[in-house]
Amino acid sequence: MTKVDSKGRIVLPQEVRDRLGITPGTEVDIREKDGKAVVEPEDSPDEILDKMEQLIEEASSN
Repeated sequence: MTKVDSKGRIVLPQEVRDRLGITPGTEVDIREKDGKAVVEPEDSPDEILDKMEQLIEEASSN
């Protein structure tokens, strides 16, 4: 079980960081959903561009 320290910090277990691809310096989005804290790694700029290109290609082919 992870504890919150006096400054509100937590340590994500290594196995969770590994599964989510969270490495030192990774920016994460932390939000509340249905009374729970949700932590999600932000997409890298390259991933965002790839998704945008894919969406443009799909829209162009329709």
